[in-house]
Order: sequence, then structure tokens, then C-alpha cells
Amino acid sequence: DCSSNNPAQVQLRQELNNSLQIAEKFTKLYDELLQSYQEKMFNTSSLLKQLDEQFSWVSQLANLTQTEDPFYLQVTTVSSQTSDSSAPSGVTKVVVKLFYSDP
Repeated sequence: DCSSNNPAQVQLRQELNNSLQIAEKFTKLYDELLQSYQEKMFNTSSLLKQLDEQFSWVSQLANLTQTEDPFYLQVTTVSSQTSDSSAPSGVTKVVVKLFYSDP
């Protein structure tokens, strides 16, 4: 019977309530940390996806240039800013040297 005034039961009930409060506090803290982690992972995943969409051609080009002839296709300059004022800003300019020709 939990309604009795037995001192041992009262003490156990207080310890149980204290333990439940501590458990609730840590559960809330865990949920906040988990949410923060999930947001950071989502942001990181979004950034990686964006980088892949913008620059996957670089790895594809690098894979294509894995030949015994190092001058077959060689990227000599990669620039995100060009001196050409007619080129829209944010466009990536790639200078490629084919065989032994000038870039």
C-alpha cells in the first residue's frame, strides 16, 4: 500500500521521484543534442550534395586523364574568377592542354 506513512516507503517514493526528474532532464538534453546533430548532418549532407553537383566533373576529368601519356589531356588552370569581363560571374573557367598544344 503506497498510501501508508511508512518512512521507508516515503523515502523510496522521494528517491523514485528524484530519479524520474533526473531521467527526464537527461532525456530532454539528449533530444536537444540529437536534434542539433541531425541538423548539422543535414547541413553537411546538403553541402556535400551541392559540391558534388558543382564539381563532380573535376573527378570525372581526373579519372579520364589516368593514362600512360600524361600530356594527352591535362588541366593546367582552374579558376572561378576570370579576367574576361564578358564571362558571367561564378562561372568556372578551365584551361585544358591537349597533346602538346598551347592551352
